[in-house]
Amino acid sequence: MTYGRHTTTTTTTGTTWKECHKGVNLVFTTHDGIEVYAGGSSRSGGWWLMENPPDLAMGPDSEVLKGMPSKNGTRGLETASWPCMEEIEVVIPPKNILAIDFPDFNVPEDLGKEFWEQLVVDIRKNKVKTIHCMCMGGHGRTGVQLAILRYLFATEKEREDWKSAYDVVKAIRGPYCDKAVEATKQQQYVADMCGIPAGEALSFHKAQYGGTTTTYGKSSVKKTNFNTKLVECTTCDFATWENPEQDLVKDDWCFDFACQGKLTDVHEYCIDRSKAGVEMDACLCLNCLQPVSDVQIMSLNHLNGNLMEVLHGEEWDKLLASQIKLNSAGMLKGKLLRNIANTLLDENMPEDLVVVDSCILCNFNMKSQKDAPDYEKGDKGFVHHVNCDYCYKNCSPHILTMALDVKTNTKCRACPECINSSKSHFYFHDNMTEEDGVRIDGISPQRWLRLTHIDVFNALKAGGVKNLEKDEKDEESDADETPEPQPTNSKGVNEDEYEI
Repeated sequence: MTYGRHTTTTTTTGTTWKECHKGVNLVFTTHDGIEVYAGGSSRSGGWWLMENPPDLAMGPDSEVLKGMPSKNGTRGLETASWPCMEEIEVVIPPKNILAIDFPDFNVPEDLGKEFWEQLVVDIRKNKVKTIHCMCMGGHGRTGVQLAILRYLFATEKEREDWKSAYDVVKAIRGPYCDKAVEATKQQQYVADMCGIPAGEALSFHKAQYGGTTTTYGKSSVKKTNFNTKLVECTTCDFATWENPEQDLVKDDWCFDFACQGKLTDVHEYCIDRSKAGVEMDACLCLNCLQPVSDVQIMSLNHLNGNLMEVLHGEEWDKLLASQIKLNSAGMLKGKLLRNIANTLLDENMPEDLVVVDSCILCNFNMKSQKDAPDYEKGDKGFVHHVNCDYCYKNCSPHILTMALDVKTNTKCRACPECINSSKSHFYFHDNMTEEDGVRIDGISPQRWLRLTHIDVFNALKAGGVKNLEKDEKDEESDADETPEPQPTNSKGVNEDEYEI
């Protein structure tokens, strides 16, 4: 394996930039011979790609454990009948792994100065000679680990050149990558852990804040209903559909320039409801008995026998039992059905347990009780693809959200493409409140995401929307222009109707 920094110069449209580090890099060696390596799992820099496993591998728990055989090892066939399994190269894990609770673009919440100082003592006490620091991209969180270790391992003479965290990080960026440490909060954390001032503000590689680092061009891939994802800020919960024209895509910085968060893909937890593994974040619509996404919810209610009788008749318990037989306990829907059934049988069930009793799926497809699911034969097909009410494109109903057509005064389904192509800009607001009732994982929705105008987001940040008036021009807009809310409720936002 070749270690070292990758320095190929590449030219893109209007931009010349130096390709980032790849592989496992030897960043520094301490005065007493401890070698400290680094890399990112997404840049072929995980510890499991080293020729010899390090004595200590450390990094965010979600990344440093990726190389463990129980996580990524190929397995599944019994070796007696399948000798090919013996030919699989087994990754030998390090003797010591430090999996840190370390959120992306942030700092550890539970590791203070005393921990890092003791860690350095323990490393030497246990005669560790090779250390590997990592995160996903090998930048922010990796840089934080490297900078702290570089300073705490150093001699007093070496520290004379590092008057502040700025100097220490620059000493890491030189031999490693000029993107190491990528947030103001991370620079301050390095300063606090080393007991030195933060110093001059570093030039981070985010375009909104300027600096000397490179701005990368946006992907030319067009966002469609098939590849548009729902993204959410890691800090302030700003959520929206990906939209490259507005710099609202995965790994971009938050729409709010003052926020230190980045947009992360939450599509799996808020939209995708097709596989087991997300059942504690998912819920059923009790009307159509289908897993429902956070953008599909139409109305909430409280779970009890009376609600089930209203929705499915006096023999709802038999129908529910029939559905459970038709859906395996290993599948998402099967698990959610069993959660509902077990909760209904629980004598200690809260009286105000929040559930979804109507969603876009059943609200538009069930014209009468005759259209209800056939419990004896299985589902009647409410998850088949349907048309967006504006572009008429065929798409999954799980990505549709509500809008109000002001010309016809009718509620319609809008897809991400129509929302992104409109003249207005939108985000999603959580329509659930504490007053809605008790929420239980696997039963209740985590959130109820409603489409809202970005101007409202800015107004709410500023302290309200009292001065936010509806633009009369929007009322005269064409039917392919998208939603703008009216300030009507206590929060100043009408979460139920969005004008198109």
